[in-house]
Amino acid sequence: MAITINEFWKLAIESQLIAAEDAAKLAHTFATSNPGVTAVEELARFLVGTKLTPYQAKILLAGRPGPFVYGDYVIYERIETGRMAGIFRALHRSTGHRVCLMFL
Repeated sequence: MAITINEFWKLAIESQLIAAEDAAKLAHTFATSNPGVTAVEELARFLVGTKLTPYQAKILLAGRPGPFVYGDYVIYERIETGRMAGIFRALHRSTGHRVCLMFL
């Protein structure tokens, strides 16, 4: 299922990865620097490295808002998958420490 640019922005805000105010500014910057571009993949590429990681962009492009936020932690990469578990790299918001989170 392909999503639109507007749907991508809504998912990015819903996922708590981008604040609504920042999204509005970024949307304006993207629209002015890429006039006529309607491919949501181009928007994702524009945001990767500054606001999103490749993993986060991939999930948003799939039409899902995450979850990326667990308490004080923001997931930025999935490093292992399993039938009943997953291991993710995350960042502690207030300290900036990088951690691994394991979900069973």
